[in-house]
Amino acid sequence: MPFLNGEALTLRTYDLDEADKIVVFFTQRYGKIRAVAPGAKRTRSRFGSAFEPLTYLQLSVYEKEGAELGRVSHTDILYSPYTGGGHLYRTIYCSYFCELINEFTQARDANDHIFRLALATLQALDTQLDDEAMIPYAERLARYVEAWMLKLEGYWPSSAVCARCQANTGAEPVRFYLNSATVLCRRCSDKGGLAISSEAQAVIHDIFHQHPAEFAAEPLNSARIGEIEQITHRLIVHHLDRPLKSHAPIKQLIKGVKVSPWQPH
Repeated sequence: MPFLNGEALTLRTYDLDEADKIVVFFTQRYGKIRAVAPGAKRTRSRFGSAFEPLTYLQLSVYEKEGAELGRVSHTDILYSPYTGGGHLYRTIYCSYFCELINEFTQARDANDHIFRLALATLQALDTQLDDEAMIPYAERLARYVEAWMLKLEGYWPSSAVCARCQANTGAEPVRFYLNSATVLCRRCSDKGGLAISSEAQAVIHDIFHQHPAEFAAEPLNSARIGEIEQITHRLIVHHLDRPLKSHAPIKQLIKGVKVSPWQPH
């Protein structure tokens, strides 16, 4: 198959030489692929802004048999997430979403569920917000994407039933135990684990039953979003054996912003 054609999302780029870049794409048909983009570093590159993080493309890559890298032959931008307000934070969070996708996907392993989640995330970013309003919106969207990514990869624990007594937990507070990936009700749990309030459980329910744009637009209690972030961050670190590189810089960047929805303890 000399040409790979189809829809793709730009995940990241590497400098190759004075003029060229290596680009990592997440494609709908072929999964994650890498290809050289000739002349991409030039000021008047024919690719324009096609390789900005999370840009949605129609992509054509030529692959020579036996070659480690393909070669980008053509791109058409189908959607760029950088057309609205809040450009700084769009860029930051798009890079974060790209890192999530890159870390949770394997080369040449197509995953239509993750691809559709990414497109829905792009749709959610298609909103006219300034930098100040974009921060809490993007933070809620980040929690949504993290939870769904973990769920799609089989890492999200079920909190509907106690793992020990099998009782329905309903909306009561529970405790999540990371090492065993189990959730216990109040009667079965001890002092260990991570407490999840009934309010946070309601937020988790909304994540898995709403479109990302609908969820991100809701004015949610910052403490509840903080609870969700503690869960998603610990699960991500546990399963990757390291935190995402862009997580700490994002928290540092919004630390001094008045509308910051949550500060790490």
